Amino acid sequence: MSEKGKKLKAGSSNFGAKGWFIVLISVVYFYLSTAVTSDGLNVIQNYLMGQFGVGMSALAIYATVGGWLTLITIPLFTKIANAKGVKTTIIVSLAIFIVSVYFVYNASSVVVYGIAMAIACMTVVGFGMVGTGILGANWFPTKKGLYMGWATFGIPIAAATVSIMQQSMIETVGFANICWVPMGIALFALIVTALFVKNNPEEAGAFPDNDQSMTPEQAKAIFEKAEAMKKNSPWTVKKILTYKYTWFIALGWGLFMMGAQGLISQFVAAGVSWGHDVSYPVMLLSVMFPVGLFASWFTGYVDDKWGVKVATEFICVLQLVGILLCAFFGSNPIALAVGGGCFMSSMSGGNNLTMSVTGSKFGRFDFSNAWAVVSVLTRVLSTSGMLVVALLADNFGYTTTYLVIAVTVVIAAIIVWMTDVSCVGRTVEDFEKTE
Repeated sequence: MSEKGKKLKAGSSNFGAKGWFIVLISVVYFYLSTAVTSDGLNVIQNYLMGQFGVGMSALAIYATVGGWLTLITIPLFTKIANAKGVKTTIIVSLAIFIVSVYFVYNASSVVVYGIAMAIACMTVVGFGMVGTGILGANWFPTKKGLYMGWATFGIPIAAATVSIMQQSMIETVGFANICWVPMGIALFALIVTALFVKNNPEEAGAFPDNDQSMTPEQAKAIFEKAEAMKKNSPWTVKKILTYKYTWFIALGWGLFMMGAQGLISQFVAAGVSWGHDVSYPVMLLSVMFPVGLFASWFTGYVDDKWGVKVATEFICVLQLVGILLCAFFGSNPIALAVGGGCFMSSMSGGNNLTMSVTGSKFGRFDFSNAWAVVSVLTRVLSTSGMLVVALLADNFGYTTTYLVIAVTVVIAAIIVWMTDVSCVGRTVEDFEKTE
């Protein structure tokens, strides 16, 4: 990369107009990735417990199983992306998501709900993990931390709006009609993606990292060689699975995301268990979202400025503070509010950092192969958090549950610090060395 291109990395969000478009549509992808299958569960599961007469864990199992089944869908979506382009993967996954969401809110039985929720969880990874991961690696190979810092704004926005929107709609138009909101947003995203999104900046007449010091001819040459390089990556599934730092990344980043996803998906239920009226934790998820927005951007800034490990440790500490505040002082409204802000920040920052560390380790041209494996492993762990929290809470209460999750976050922080994140994949610099 040119000297000018290197200077662009120092915390500057200079993405260019076309790059900012990719960032903004990615905000929508991230919003949808948690609106139903994570943040939405706060209201969905509480409502359906009464409708179907079952416990929390009986419903939480389906989202968890859907997360485990991404073992199939993430490699499938990655294969589609490598063969047809990431744009196709995003469109296909959005279409399936739209259909599944309808049945989540219009299920006639627990089984119908379970199948629909599992399919929704299996497909959000198409646009929310594979899609954003590959777009970020292609468009912002050295600014992926900042890209993800802005793009994951969609997560705290979802946390802020979804619960209160669903609760209001239940009281006005009914639970079944909630489906039209996420379905409408997903349809909008699908149409915009089909018409305007490009797989690579070179296809859009733009430059990776908006590094305009390179010529259009250089950008075109990089794009053409990149396509060939991606199809012949030395990083096969076997090689990635037998590489020790794959497992460091999976365990370190997967474990702290397990806590973040499990806690935020049942934040309302935990608040009620500590004596608050249901309206208070629902309100907190709405009014605390500016904290999540700031943390999302700041995490990306720290990543870009000081590295992904420092940014990840910052999020681990933030999550641990939130857990301990709620575990020991959850009945205090201020402590619950601060804890909610920490969890919201952990959720958005975690999605940011898992992709970023994979990009740092495997580079632009080997990212998609590595992400197909790493994202499966981390997704299995992170979605297990919803079931782990539900089972522990059903049997031991939320205070004990939070302390157990605190231990997993400490373990995650130790593994993260032991992880070597130096790049072993191929980057634009490798391309330039062959010229």
